[in-house]
Amino acid sequence: MSTIFQSLKNLSNYPVPASVIDDAADSFGLNPSDELTNETRNGKSFLLMKAMLYDFLSEAPSVSQGGVTFSFSEYEKKCFRAKADKIRKGLGYEDAISKGSNYGYQGEDF
Repeated sequence: MSTIFQSLKNLSNYPVPASVIDDAADSFGLNPSDELTNETRNGKSFLLMKAMLYDFLSEAPSVSQGGVTFSFSEYEKKCFRAKADKIRKGLGYEDAISKGSNYGYQGEDF
């Protein structure tokens, strides 16, 4: 089995800074060096950490490391955001999902 840190790091080939994963773990009360069990993998805290990492990837800048460039298209970034939103929605956090603002008018006078 892998650790929580390794599992989250492996979501993408993008070089996610360790501090991002450590910060997410602190936010949800998990230790990134703990072994990832099935119970943890299906737990609310881990899933929210995963959503946080997808949020990070949806805004990640293009970077070059060791002569290799890592970048995501706008479509890929939208897919990462959709994955994060799907996780939160599945956990009942629909209010936290970024849907944009819907404006409308009701009535006769502006």
